[in-house]
This record gives sequence, C-alpha cells and structure tokens, in this order.
Amino acid sequence: MKVDFLQLIPTKYLSHTKMSGLNAQYATAYIQAIAKFTANQTNPGGNLDMTVSLHKILRLGTSQTIGGRYYSIYAEATIQDGVLAISGVEGPLPSGNAIGSCGQLTLNIENLDSDWTPGMLSTFTYIWNKWHLNNMRPTCQHQRELGQTYITHPSSICITCGYVLGSNWISEELPETVILFLESLPETNRIPAWI
Repeated sequence: MKVDFLQLIPTKYLSHTKMSGLNAQYATAYIQAIAKFTANQTNPGGNLDMTVSLHKILRLGTSQTIGGRYYSIYAEATIQDGVLAISGVEGPLPSGNAIGSCGQLTLNIENLDSDWTPGMLSTFTYIWNKWHLNNMRPTCQHQRELGQTYITHPSSICITCGYVLGSNWISEELPETVILFLESLPETNRIPAWI
C-alpha cells in the first residue's frame, strides 16, 4: 500500500511552531521519511487490527512562564478498540495542579525535547487535532467532504446516505499511517508528576 502522508497534513501544520530556525521544509523532510517507511510496509488487510492497544506518555518539550520559570509539556496518547484519545498538561505539579493548561492544549513549545524533531511535533499536532476521539464524529463521510459542521449546517440531511447531521456519534476508522506514527514516537525521558 502506497501512502502519501504529505497529503494528509495541511501546510499550516508544517510551520506552526514558534521555535527559531524551524520551517516547513524541515518538517516536510521528516514527513516524507515517515511516508517512505509506511509505503514499504505490507499489510494485505489495508488497515491495522482495530483492537490495537497503545498507551504512551510523551514529553514534547519545554516553555517558560512570564516570570522565567521553565516547565515541561507532556501528552498522553492512547488507542483502545480503535479510538484515539490524546490529552496534555503543561508543567504538572506534585500537588495535582499544573503551571499551565491541561486537557486539549494549544501547543506553545519554546524548546523541543531532545528526542523530538519539528516534523514529529507538526505531525503529532495534526493527528491530535484531526483524529482525537475519532468515534465521536457528528457528520457522515459525505458531510465531512462537503465541509459541513454542526455549527454551519445543524440538522442537515446528507443527500447521499440520508444521515441527519448531529443525530448520532459516528466512528471514523484510524488510518494505518496514524497508528504507525504514534507507535514510532519516543516515550518520555522524564516522569511527570501526573498526566
């Protein structure tokens, strides 16, 4: 199976970081390497077994407060019964609090973890935004292709399959490339207080 992973990632995700010296060209080179690796894999069934279980704690990098205090940014990625769930925390503290946000983050990483590349972060961010809770889609495939959302087209009826937008949660199968990418990510090199 030939996979063009670059086609899955909008350009805006290839250069979203604020780190100096990073650019879309560097991120694109990394994504091309992942695509080449994935294209060389063989899987007669087309997709991986959806009972795949994955649990990873990832240290993405660091940032600092206005006062100059540095903190680590972590994410937890799990796949259970074909459902991807990702959440993050900025500077988890032993008290159970955090220096920054937790849950669904807008990443503002000043320094990448040494095990990460800009391309890895761009790809991870794209996957997080697109595939988190892939079993809770309010639209059918046809409505997604037309760009319909619950906000723009509440209760619209799909002319192809008759599905009423927002009437049910629809599961969208994770692509094999997403699973392979998440499996390839490095586990944290520091243990967070919590995640």
